[in-house]
Amino acid sequence: MQVNGRFPTVTQLGDRRIRFTLPETFAPFLRFVGGATILPKHVLADTVQPNAEGKPLFLETWGINTPVTQLVSSGPYLLTEYSPNQRLVYRRNPNYWQAPLPNIPRFVYQIVPNLDTELLKFRSGELDVYDVPARNFSLVKRLERTGQYTVYNTGVISNKSFIMFNLNRGRGEDGQPFVDPIKAKWLAQREFRQAIAYALDRQNMINSYYAGLGQPQDSPIAEISPYYLSRAEGLPSYDYDPEKAKQLLQQAGFRYNGAGQLEDSAGNRVRLTLATSTGGAGPALLPQIISDLGAIGIQIDPQILEFSTLIDKLDGTRQWELAMLGFGAGVEPHASYHCGHRTGPYTFSIWGHPPGNRQFPARTVSDWEKRVDELFQQAAGTIDEGERKRFYGEFQKIVQTELPTIHLVTRLALTAIRDRIQGVKPTVLSPLWNLEEWQLAQ
Repeated sequence: MQVNGRFPTVTQLGDRRIRFTLPETFAPFLRFVGGATILPKHVLADTVQPNAEGKPLFLETWGINTPVTQLVSSGPYLLTEYSPNQRLVYRRNPNYWQAPLPNIPRFVYQIVPNLDTELLKFRSGELDVYDVPARNFSLVKRLERTGQYTVYNTGVISNKSFIMFNLNRGRGEDGQPFVDPIKAKWLAQREFRQAIAYALDRQNMINSYYAGLGQPQDSPIAEISPYYLSRAEGLPSYDYDPEKAKQLLQQAGFRYNGAGQLEDSAGNRVRLTLATSTGGAGPALLPQIISDLGAIGIQIDPQILEFSTLIDKLDGTRQWELAMLGFGAGVEPHASYHCGHRTGPYTFSIWGHPPGNRQFPARTVSDWEKRVDELFQQAAGTIDEGERKRFYGEFQKIVQTELPTIHLVTRLALTAIRDRIQGVKPTVLSPLWNLEEWQLAQ
């Protein structure tokens, strides 16, 4: 079982072979090491030495100002030109291991910061591959035949967006509580969190923000993962039901005043701050979230911050109430373990645990949080795929019952590609994954 977290040892077996020896069973290892980048020793070996500040020179060896002729690649293409804010030009790598591939000798990636300009470039034929935003799908799809391209729908993307509750208990180094004790009591109630989940009209979010091209997101594990638990398999879910939300709140001891505002049993008006960052879907979804929760008597005060400021609040002072974020997600759930592990490095960890060995006064860890830790350790400590799915299935049921986070919506991955390009096999992870196999029709 992966408990001690010790690193594997690496042994060179030959010019092209190495062996990893793990001190304990760690099932995610193959997926993790499979994404490791092979770097050129003859160029970068000396850069692992520290500079005058004690930092490896490697960190500053290759940057945006490095001449492209100094960059080394083992991929199918070599970067031969970089024009800031304009384009990157790639040419076929003559030393690519799978010669004579790639078939297309030159590939240009245009940097187009404006979505409207990007659409115009695609319609004019200047772009061959176009990641279709939901708002442009109807137009792009309608012109599919005359434009001589195909729009591929490869399913829902693996990113996850969510609202999380600050379940951290105790005080910071300044002696101040992470959350106002009155509000902390609200957030600590599972029924309160579930009521908020029932109050959110996620289908309307999909219709308004993604033009209907998406679906509700229920699990902390992406649908593309083999460990994803569906509703049919028993995953708890919370479809829009404001009346159910009100019932849960009243059962939990909350009440409504004459103005329809929600109060706790002591007469305190239920009012919370929801923080999100300037980028992503957060600001666009805020008005509906404010309206939905207002309909069940909860006042939400929005707080839109620069991403770094938001992370400092979550990861530093820890003095926040609700936050809305989005993360990328892959097929391996253990990649998100840092968010939930009670001794993990991510200090705003979703389940309310402190970072590393930091200790906070009056810190408490619930039984279900401890069980989440155990399940991740058990899933990492076995190579039996059936057992791993069972452990991660229980994890998903716990977090969807306790709701430290409310997962929101996810969009469809839509890509338009010119018909003159052959050999296209787009997937939800990337439409370009087999770029070296593409060919241009004569």
